[in-house]
Parts: sequence; structure tokens; C-alpha cells
Amino acid sequence: MQGGDCLTSLSIRHQCADFDSYRAARVKSLLNAETGCNFNLDVDVDLSGDWNIGVVVGPSGSGKTSIGKKIFGDGTIIHDYRENWPVDQPIVDAITPKGSFDEVTGALASVGLGDVPAWLRPFHVLSNGEQFRAGLARLICEKAEQVVIDEFTSVIDRRIAQIGSQAFQKAWRRSNPKGKAVLLTPHYDILDWVQPDWVLDLRTGKFARGCLRQRPKINVDIFKVNQNYWRFFKQHYYPGNFTRCLRVKDSSRRERNREIFMKKHGFSTIGARRPLPQKGLHDSTRSLGQSEPVTNAPNRIEISNQSSRNGQLVGNEKTIRRTLDLTTAAILNNFIRIVEHWADANV
Repeated sequence: MQGGDCLTSLSIRHQCADFDSYRAARVKSLLNAETGCNFNLDVDVDLSGDWNIGVVVGPSGSGKTSIGKKIFGDGTIIHDYRENWPVDQPIVDAITPKGSFDEVTGALASVGLGDVPAWLRPFHVLSNGEQFRAGLARLICEKAEQVVIDEFTSVIDRRIAQIGSQAFQKAWRRSNPKGKAVLLTPHYDILDWVQPDWVLDLRTGKFARGCLRQRPKINVDIFKVNQNYWRFFKQHYYPGNFTRCLRVKDSSRRERNREIFMKKHGFSTIGARRPLPQKGLHDSTRSLGQSEPVTNAPNRIEISNQSSRNGQLVGNEKTIRRTLDLTTAAILNNFIRIVEHWADANV
């Protein structure tokens, strides 16, 4: 490898035996292939200055891995996300054991591994896509100064690969602003999503740097459906089980911290735990009534609407009874549990 003023020249030379078997000779004669024993590649890249993410893209056999092994100098090690995972620990414990819990879970979520039960499983039982994303999360938490990732997004669905590429580049730049990552991939569909600082295309032999790439827009259609569809999503609903794992055994300490948190942030600590009333509220302001605590809510919750006249509250003008299904009540319950746990951990 030789460097110029700004450009770095990379030369790849591979050789193997030139076989002269019957089939090899026939392939040479029929398909006009003189030899297959030599592979030569010369490229110039600009690795100077500050950058965070570069991409080497090209078809299989074009020399991406060979370039990756020299991109940071001879002997550059290609990162293997499948190595050094313990078989007797869940991935949430295996990723930077001495690091922050919030950082680990945040990294898992940021790379698209949002299936919380998967965090509680060892690496070897995860699917290929889950293993890849767990490896990216570990890489983000380790904050390597230089890393080369081979076959980036090759083992996951293409739509997930695009969204995951966007999530990875944001997490990498945010958590490791001085780190440099080189992604080796045969897939061109992630370039606009990963928004690299430079791209080396081995199919055309061109190197481009400083080319602004705009992430494609994400169009989402939301449809309102009735409760009959809940059975299809029930198996994916886990907040109740998850928050039960977060309960603190010392109930008196948890209750005390909850009250401190509620008072600090303007919430009442009795009844439905509604926000404390304030003067001059807008006419559309609604607050949960105290007649039915949320924690014991059946399939109905009473919501009272108070309007203001000249800055003075006028109560009991209008009462709205809104029917909420059990799913909504459960979500409210679990939200309160999460708030209680957060208060216990941060007060």
C-alpha cells in the first residue's frame, strides 16, 4: 500500500496453481478463458481527514474482502460478529458486561433488535438476522476506533437491511463520533440508507467521497380496525411480563420513590394519579377522574371534561363516558408500572 498527497493506492495480487486437467483445458478452449490463476486489482481511495463510515460495494468475487484487509494497512482484521459469544449467557449480559445497562439495551433497540425476549437468549440460539443485529449492537457498545465489517446486511431481509442500515449509521455516529467503520457489501440498495462518507464501487472502479445521499422517504399507512384483530398481535404484547421483571422487592421504598417522582413532575399520588389541576386550562383539557383508579380499571374509564371561563375552572359542566377496551386499560397500567420503576431507579 502506497500513499500520495490525499489518495491511498491499494494493490491486490492473488495467485494459485494453473491447472491443466481435461475439464480445465476444455473450459479454457470453449469459453475463451486463458487462465484463472491470477487476480489483480488496483484502486485509489481518499481516506484522509475526518470520516465515520465508508462502503466498499461490488459483486461477489470483485475483491471486497481483500480491500478490507488492507484498508487500514496490511494485516487489517475483518470483524466477525459471530465470534466470542458465551453459550451460557443471554446477549444482554454478554455485550460489554462492565458497561451501562441503558447503553446495551439502547444499542440493541437502535439496530432493530427490538424483540425484548430475544435479549434474554444466548447468541447461538438466535436467528441469522438476530445474530447479525446483536453483533452490530455489541460493536456499537465497544466503540472501536477502526473496524471493517464484511457481508454487511447480507443475511437479513432487504427491507430490514435498509432500515437497519439507517439505524446503525445513526447509532455509530452518535455513540462513537471518532470511530471509523468500513462496510463491505454486495448490496447497492443500502447506500442511500447508510449515507456513507465515501463509496468505493468495485463494479465500476470508481471512488466517490463527499457525495450527499438523501435517505428515501418511509411511507406508512395506518388503518383503524376493531378488536377482532387483537388475537393476531396478542402474542407480541409483552409489556406486562417485562415490567413485572422490573419490580423492586422493597415495596415501601418503591412507593416512597414513586410519590417523590409524582410530586416532582406534577402528578397526584392518589386516586387515578392524574396531573394536578392548574388554573386557566384550555377548554379541551381532559383529566382522568378519581372515581375509578386506573390500576383497577375494568373495561370502562370515566373521563371528565372541565372548561374555563375567564381563567376560572368550572367543574361538572360536562361528563364524557368513553368506553375503553381491556387492552387500553392494560397499556395504562403498564405505563404506570414503568414510571414507577423509572422513579425508583432515578430518584
